[in-house]
Amino acid sequence: MNTTKLLQRVSVLAAAAGTLIGATAVLRSAIGSPSPISPSAAPPPAPWASASILLISLGLLALARRPDSGRMRRVAIAAASLTLVLSLASLGTHLSSGVLSPVLVALNATRPLGGATIILASASLLTTAIGRGRILGGLFGLLVFGIGFVICLGFIYGGPLVAGHEWARVSLTSALAALVIGTGLVTAAGPHAWPNDVFIGDSISAVMLRWLIPLVALAVLVTDLATVNLFARFSHALGSALNTAISLLVSLVVISYLSRAIGARLEGVNASLRASEQRFTRVFKSVPAGLVITRLDDGRFIEVNDAFERIYGYSREEVVGQRSTDLGLWIDPADRAAYVSRVGAEGVPPTREFNMRAKDGRPLIVQMSSLVVDFYDERALLGCFIDVTEQRQAEEALRLSERKFGTIFRESPVALSVTEFDTGRMVEVNAPYLELVGASSRDQILGKTLGELGITSAEVRERLVLAPIQAGRTKGLIAPVRRLDGEPR
Repeated sequence: MNTTKLLQRVSVLAAAAGTLIGATAVLRSAIGSPSPISPSAAPPPAPWASASILLISLGLLALARRPDSGRMRRVAIAAASLTLVLSLASLGTHLSSGVLSPVLVALNATRPLGGATIILASASLLTTAIGRGRILGGLFGLLVFGIGFVICLGFIYGGPLVAGHEWARVSLTSALAALVIGTGLVTAAGPHAWPNDVFIGDSISAVMLRWLIPLVALAVLVTDLATVNLFARFSHALGSALNTAISLLVSLVVISYLSRAIGARLEGVNASLRASEQRFTRVFKSVPAGLVITRLDDGRFIEVNDAFERIYGYSREEVVGQRSTDLGLWIDPADRAAYVSRVGAEGVPPTREFNMRAKDGRPLIVQMSSLVVDFYDERALLGCFIDVTEQRQAEEALRLSERKFGTIFRESPVALSVTEFDTGRMVEVNAPYLELVGASSRDQILGKTLGELGITSAEVRERLVLAPIQAGRTKGLIAPVRRLDGEPR
């Protein structure tokens, strides 16, 4: 299950729990009977607080079940807006010294702590449903959770909690509702909103937080429950001693577990890193093109592969730590300075060819491409070299041969022509051939067949020219031809 689905399920469960708590509180307010969630020994929440818990939970449930539905978003926005406006007005009855109380007496206005909690929950739901300010949605939801957690701790310790200007118990129903609704609001904000983004992922810090915070919180609660509610009532000294002993024991267990977990993850990370380095080394060494890694600031070689050694004739030991200019690889050192400057400006410049020199002094023509990389926290240049010396020499020889052929073809006193073997279309002719067939220009000849020009028929060409050539006779072939004006030659 992916993280988004997991958070959505947690949000749905929390919203369903909040709906159950809110419905129970509203039912108790309506009929005045206790329930398992709000027992008669605990003070019930104000009627408006009960209704607010139910409204916010229903809006959160609609948003959590179908977060991509526009209708469900509008339901959540309506529920959040209603509770936010009326809770602000309800809180105003306390801040205005009773001036607004007659207007909201039917609401049985909540105390400031309960009103502030409802306002935070409504604001969290509203920002999340709108789709903007999800960070605020997560923050407000976390505050709601924190308020509920603190109130629940107050019930564990049995001490009073401040409400308004007097010391009084806060409703246990409201505390439990704040816990579950806060959880639902935080998870509904999504995996990329704070604080969820801190706990999500495979990083060591995320794993530590996912385990450390729940374990420490659980350890504190268990320790305090044991010492405060059991032993402290018999002996305060015994309770303090036991609290210290259990705290140390729990701390050792948590630290031991985390050290094993982190150690195992670090071993896994190191093993993956070693495997990755080995794969990189194998690929780097086996690439048929020359590869080098040099420092970007001073140009010193960090690593070279086997193909680089073959191209330039230097061993790895001779190259690493040296600069290419010190080894004399560049025939013109200014080429390197200009190229590195372009790499720094463009990042990945187009492939270029450079005249370079091998260890034995042989001139090389090298195709080079580079890009800037981070190599062990150091800015470096990854260069790829392809030796095209033989290819360029072959191309130059071909050009020279073509020029020689062209010169001989054009200057020959004998009529010469080049035709396509299969179609017989004219490709090239020289001046004596034009004179032979009576053409005034090459344009009259090129692109046409001998039959189209009337020089000879396709049957004659097939029988007297192509058939003997296919049989291996390439000399002394005789075929009748005509000039363009029809005169036989």
